[in-house]
Amino acid sequence: MEYRVFLLLLLVGKCDTLPFPFSWDNLSTWCFPGHLSSGPNNAGFFTEEEVAHYAKFNLILFWGINLTQDTSKGPGWFIPIEESQSLQQAAAIKRINPNTRLFPYITGFMSQTWFKAQADFNHDNYSSYWLRDTKGNIVDCNYTDANPTNGQCYGYSQGAPGRLWDWRNPSVGQYFLDSVIAPYIDSEYMDGIFLDDTCDVANRCMANTHGVVPCAGTFTFSAQDQLDFANATLKNINAVLATMTAKNKTGIISSTARVDTFPINSAMLDSILQQHNAFHFIEFWTGSDTDIQTAIKITSAGIPLIVHASGNANSYFEEREYVLAAFLVSAGEYSYWNLGDGWSVNSFPWFPEYDRPLGKPLGPAISPTNGSYIRQFTALNVSINTVTKQAKITWHGFPPFPGPPPPPPPPPIPPFGKYNGSSEIIVHQNPPSYNLTKSVPCTGQNYSECVATAANACDTVAGCVSFSVITPAYDGRVFAQLSPLPVNTGQYNKWWNSYEKPTKTPGNWSYK
Repeated sequence: MEYRVFLLLLLVGKCDTLPFPFSWDNLSTWCFPGHLSSGPNNAGFFTEEEVAHYAKFNLILFWGINLTQDTSKGPGWFIPIEESQSLQQAAAIKRINPNTRLFPYITGFMSQTWFKAQADFNHDNYSSYWLRDTKGNIVDCNYTDANPTNGQCYGYSQGAPGRLWDWRNPSVGQYFLDSVIAPYIDSEYMDGIFLDDTCDVANRCMANTHGVVPCAGTFTFSAQDQLDFANATLKNINAVLATMTAKNKTGIISSTARVDTFPINSAMLDSILQQHNAFHFIEFWTGSDTDIQTAIKITSAGIPLIVHASGNANSYFEEREYVLAAFLVSAGEYSYWNLGDGWSVNSFPWFPEYDRPLGKPLGPAISPTNGSYIRQFTALNVSINTVTKQAKITWHGFPPFPGPPPPPPPPPIPPFGKYNGSSEIIVHQNPPSYNLTKSVPCTGQNYSECVATAANACDTVAGCVSFSVITPAYDGRVFAQLSPLPVNTGQYNKWWNSYEKPTKTPGNWSYK
């Protein structure tokens, strides 16, 4: 009942618009270049060419500017310059395209030491703020083989694990707002914040007493701990987004919350996003019917949407068409698309379809049959069938994108001899040798006689368990050999009638 009361309160006062405009003129896109490690390329910042490239996208999510480990403090510690470096990089991007919207990345459940305020949080004077389990033990995710701790989520936390925020303590939430959120949303260059993994402590770390992968350990949490923490998490997300709204900024929220997750499900989270016009982030978009139905539900409620699909930068449009079609039939205002491979500076290419017109939708998608959808836009028509995995996007007045070139013809088969009705070639061999010097001609015999000759010949080869005889319909070679057949010689098994030796009795062969 506590959740229901809280969520009913959140449904009041939904914002009508985001603090920046949206256009249907073209596909709205976003990118997330990910870590920018220190190195020769402008000391870990975007190069000028990269800034120009990413400034073409409508939204840019980014993190890890010039990350440098602080080895003096042990694993998981970095020099805490992320805020200042991110603000400097944002200013450079805004100079190229003032209309690009920028969202720095923060992990929403764990303090990370590349941020100054979060590194400070990891010092002992804040130990009363740290998450502890039911028995009072501090949850320590800084696990290594050399220094095992009670929590194993090191790789899950992008290599900079820290203490976990205990949202049940009001002072923790206030510290998060004042010291972590404020430096970004007070900046003229930032348009909001991307908060990742916001519900993971309640849904994963506190599940099943000792957590579930990728947040598990020897710590112990009760069912009541999990419920209390879930409610505190939702209240914290609401407070963070309310603070952004007051500054005319917005948030992008990624979480593990789904329809059936416990204790925080997608309905609970989406009600908060709806109130603040914050983005729902779908990271693993495959274009399934479930994906489409989920996205339609989100966009129909007026919730902004960001979708990420995996794909190769060198792919052809027909390889990207299906997942994009699934997005188009479910997109609403403030829906943003991207396809890429990984989270690096090279992961988000600019595809040619991004330059083509889109136009306003002429209505919502129509589903004539289960799993199929069609939708019309001013500049294109789109259809998709999630059962047959087929999709088609047709632009008005534009030719289709070029497809892949036809496959090259198979290489010519070397002349191994020619079947003329009266002769065959039998090759005796012991793997891995397929030496032609082991050939024996089968001359002046019909096919059955040639099979018998091959069988007798194979009986004389130590360990021979099978042989094959070329069929009269093809030219080629006859093999009497040790199994398996030598398909690497350029001949295919379908060319042969193959025989096996079910027993080691000489001459006892059966058709395979």
